[in-house]
Amino acid sequence: LQGVVYLVLVDVHLRSSLEEAQEAAEAALKSFRSSTRREAREAAALNALAKVLIAKQEPVAARAAAKEALALLQELKEKEGEKEAMQLLVSAELASNSGSAMHTAKQAVERFQHEGDRKNEALALQTVARTHIANREFLRAARVAKDAQTILAQLGDTEGEIEMLQTAVEAHLARQEAAAKEDALQCAMEALAEFRRRDNLRGQALVLSLLARTYVQIPDPETAVYVVRDALALFRELGDRKSEHALIRSIINNDLIPSSIEGSDVALKAAKVALAVCHQSEDKRGQAVMLKSTFRILLAREKPERALQAAEEALKMYRE
Repeated sequence: LQGVVYLVLVDVHLRSSLEEAQEAAEAALKSFRSSTRREAREAAALNALAKVLIAKQEPVAARAAAKEALALLQELKEKEGEKEAMQLLVSAELASNSGSAMHTAKQAVERFQHEGDRKNEALALQTVARTHIANREFLRAARVAKDAQTILAQLGDTEGEIEMLQTAVEAHLARQEAAAKEDALQCAMEALAEFRRRDNLRGQALVLSLLARTYVQIPDPETAVYVVRDALALFRELGDRKSEHALIRSIINNDLIPSSIEGSDVALKAAKVALAVCHQSEDKRGQAVMLKSTFRILLAREKPERALQAAEEALKMYRE
């Protein structure tokens, strides 16, 4: 139990003190190693230590911890925990410029292919894709992520499929070419069409959520909000209120409308639609945030009286 407490402290200290986070990870590792037999929790402590060491920019030590964690998990045949250890190992190898990151990632793919473990093959492919992204090989990353997505689609793993799609979209958005944003959107639209073909409502809702985040990044806040509205309708149909409110919070916030376009018609339209969406979902926090944005937009459009009215409504919402 003491070791588990130390692991929780690692996550707490990671946000404030890396030295204390390292002390907690080392204490957790010491606690689990005092056990008469090796367990997956020891690997969890090693992973936690590797994560801290990467944050401290000590890649050589991080690589050693992640490598030991991976070896232990393989010894225990704990495949479920291998993904994090593999990703930490590859991250450490990338940070240390050892040149072995891609070899490590591809080795994992080959092993799972040999064992016929399709789920973990897909997860290992994602690590390969992320390594390509780190190496600025964005098109290769997108293709590999697509391969992983296809495997998980065949396995019926909707959440996993979305995770791989997100990696592919990230790869496209990282490119500098003019067509990059269009390719990212096309990638997501193809996935949406496939989920519709399969009549997979959850898949559709999750792709739409990803599309909304992509439109925010472009940025195209008005389209983002319309896509959010469609996704929310599906989450309501599924009875998933948690995902509904999580999506609103992730998109309809202070970052939705960039200051660079505050005086535009697009900004005002986006704020109005976002207000309507939040009202329909009975999300007062979202309404208050959008009223605050409306205040800024109206000021930029030199409408001080209407801006003041929006500010007063926002204040009223915050008080409620």
